[in-house]
Amino acid sequence: MPILILAVLYFAAVFAAGFLLGPIRVFWLEPRLGETAAVLRETPFLLIAMVAAARWVPGRTGLRAGLGSLAGMGVVALALQQTADFTVGAGLRGISPDE
Repeated sequence: MPILILAVLYFAAVFAAGFLLGPIRVFWLEPRLGETAAVLRETPFLLIAMVAAARWVPGRTGLRAGLGSLAGMGVVALALQQTADFTVGAGLRGISPDE
């Protein structure tokens, strides 16, 4: 499979986890704990999702687990994540690029 398709699968898995955890952080944890503490509480769950997706996608699709192919998948997924983060931040939360 091309690296782009694998990167999209990896991105989708991690983005879905973040999309589920984000409202919990914003609406439940931030008012009680503050922004920084809420992000710190969410971080371990996102890291678990990233590691699980990084192991699942190549194994499920038969990607050769070489450093180059895994790094390519990660770099493209990171670019997709940054684009999605900006789009969601600007579209749903009204956050400007400077913020």
